[in-house]
Amino acid sequence: MMKSIGLFKLKWSNMFKPAIVLMNKLRYPQKFLLIGIVFVIPIVINGSVADQY
Repeated sequence: MMKSIGLFKLKWSNMFKPAIVLMNKLRYPQKFLLIGIVFVIPIVINGSVADQY
């Protein structure tokens, strides 16, 4: 049982490793800009798709 939890944790860790490395390299203003862009893109896409209908 314990081994499967460790394996599960290891898989999640590997999946987010590139994002963690990127965020560790950025300064706070760059982090806020990146997170803001990530949140704005779906809103813009949703708005443009909604305008088509």
